[in-house]
Parts: sequence; C-alpha cells; structure tokens
Amino acid sequence: MFKLLFLLPVLILAGCVDGMAPITKGTVIDDGLFLGKYTVVQKETQGHTWPLSAGQLEKLSAWLKFHASGWHPVLVSPPPPSYSVILFHSNNVRTQIDLYSINESWRHAIRMTHWDATGKFLGSEIENLPSKDIDNLKQQLSGMESAQDEG
Repeated sequence: MFKLLFLLPVLILAGCVDGMAPITKGTVIDDGLFLGKYTVVQKETQGHTWPLSAGQLEKLSAWLKFHASGWHPVLVSPPPPSYSVILFHSNNVRTQIDLYSINESWRHAIRMTHWDATGKFLGSEIENLPSKDIDNLKQQLSGMESAQDEG
C-alpha cells in the first residue's frame, strides 16, 4: 500500500505534459531570475519580459506535444532559472517552464511546474534535452518573433 501511495504522484506527474489543457496566454521572462512571484534581474544585464502571441502559443503547444515523453519527477532542488515561460491554461492551471543557461551543470535541463487556480502546487517534472532543442524553443519564443506576429 505504501508503495502505491508513493508511486501515484509519480504516475500523475508523468502524464502532465501529454494531458495539458490548451494554453490561453503566456509570458516570457529572459535575462533575469524568476522566483515564484518575483523577478530578480541579474546585475550585469537588463531583464526582458514579453507576452507570447497566438502564433507563439501554437508553436509552444506543438513543441510540448513533440517533447511529451521523457519527463521525470524533480528529485533535487534546481538552481534559480535564467529563463522562464509562464503559461495559463483553459482549465485555470498555471505552468512555469524554466531553463538554466547560466548554470553549466543544468544547461540541458528544462523543468515544468504546475499550480491550480488557487495556487496549489500540482507537480513538477524535468527533462534533459540537447542544446539545439532548447535553442529552438527559445527562438520560437523570442521577443522579436512576438513583435513580428503583432505587426
């Protein structure tokens, strides 16, 4: 019975990426450290934040579907992220996608954390990806592309 109770959250987390509700809006925070409700800008850079366009949300949804497998529960505390994407879903779940480009040992990690509409923690999972996949994601979400979609 104890093993079942331990494995149940793991099984629920494993299905989070594949069973995500549609994304309704999103924001990117780059060149700063996003910690919960607070953005801490690195002293040597100016932080940038921008909303995602409808086209970028579609591309992100496709990217997430393509990378739906291979996610694992987070078993260690990661460093503060250097790039975050905050997403809101049609079922009022909030997802935060974190990247860690300033930390060499976490450079290939991408972590997703989910909260319900009341802010209750639902789970967190992590995957290690090749640099080209992470660079591709950041390119699709770049602020320049957002401005082009709007214009």
